[in-house]
Amino acid sequence: MSYHKLSKARRAEGRGHRAKRIEHGVVNCSVLFALRSVLCPLLSSLRPLLFALCPLLANAQTPQESSCVACHKLLDGELLAPVTARENDIHAQNGLGCESCHGGNPSPEVAEDIEAAKSRAAGFIGKPARKNIPQLCGKCHSDPAMIKKYNPALPTDQLATYRTSYHGERLFQKGDEKVAVCSDCHGNHGILAANDSRSSVYPLNVPATCGRCHANAEYMAGYGIPTDQVADYDSSVHGNALLRKRDLAAPACNDCHGNHGAIPPDVKSIAHVCGRCHLNNADLFAKSPHAKAYEEMGLAQCEACHGNHKITEPTDARLDPKSSEFVCANCHEPDSESWKNGTEMYGILTEMKSKIHTADSLVSRAERAGMEVSEAKFIITSADDELIKARTQIHNYRAAILRERAQTGIGLANQAVDLGRTALAELQFRRKGLAVSMVIIFAVAAALYVKIRRRDREWRG
Repeated sequence: MSYHKLSKARRAEGRGHRAKRIEHGVVNCSVLFALRSVLCPLLSSLRPLLFALCPLLANAQTPQESSCVACHKLLDGELLAPVTARENDIHAQNGLGCESCHGGNPSPEVAEDIEAAKSRAAGFIGKPARKNIPQLCGKCHSDPAMIKKYNPALPTDQLATYRTSYHGERLFQKGDEKVAVCSDCHGNHGILAANDSRSSVYPLNVPATCGRCHANAEYMAGYGIPTDQVADYDSSVHGNALLRKRDLAAPACNDCHGNHGAIPPDVKSIAHVCGRCHLNNADLFAKSPHAKAYEEMGLAQCEACHGNHKITEPTDARLDPKSSEFVCANCHEPDSESWKNGTEMYGILTEMKSKIHTADSLVSRAERAGMEVSEAKFIITSADDELIKARTQIHNYRAAILRERAQTGIGLANQAVDLGRTALAELQFRRKGLAVSMVIIFAVAAALYVKIRRRDREWRG
């Protein structure tokens, strides 16, 4: 069969298929119109019945309130507060009711029978005694089988670690009910998930939560501990990062002291606590001559130089013998080897900073003049990184090692200085070339002007 005959046959076949589709479409439309004519009157007649059933269906889907909620929502003040607070409560959202903690009969059928609702036979305990709150919360939170139904990632050792804490020891061993229990930190009826920014144990809110007790001088009287920790923390480098810069990686109270197992870090553990974030510093300190000396003298390692709650941003002035911040003076005599060691380290850092500053100044001048200095700027950034590493190396407390470590940064700074000077020299060369070019152009223009004027006079003459 020729190409033209084959093409003609296929077009005819296509027209046949289209005709069949149109025919089926007409049939389908006829069926739909027929169904519409039957269903529309039927649905119209059922509409009043459907509207009448809607409230009944809604009531059937809405569970009845427990006897606790039904009663307390009619009250006011602190008796109404539990009902209001439970709207956002993490336990209520997971289906746990008042009876889970307070006991009693939550059945709506006894909502108007207070004695039945508060039946001791139904386990009603009312407001839990303060000393019993940890065990009450622990009934669920220490039960792995119970917790994994709701949040398998949630630990179940809170009660066990609380018993080892300073709070738990005083509560269980000394009967001191002023110490913090679960509800003091987490709340009671309005408990929010720990990752909820409104929660009292959300990182940004932890200092204020701890401060409710630890910043209250009257409440803490008799314990023999200061009450300025929160104020000190607020002005510290950590407090500034967490509370003002909203950096959730910055430590709050519980990151150093623990939460359920909160205890003051003892002397030997301080370096381990700080070292969880400051890994390089801790490793260098452990290898330094100070590590053994601090252990023998009972000094608090990191805290001896940096403090605890009021840790300020460290500066090179702490190694400057002329500065009031010179930390070596806390332990060492003037002109001692350790004193000289600190002074030498300060000199090394000052040299690095001076060279980097010189390089940055030269390169910035060249950049403002329009020169290409991207390579020099990259080298300066690398030199800055080396300066940071050199400052970390201070924790090894050996000037000779610091000098060796600083050579890379000093070399990079010198390289950037050379590039900056080269760029400025090229700039001067270009400016001189431009000046010479302008003189030549001006001279040519002047010669042309004189030539034109001469020819003009000749033409007129």
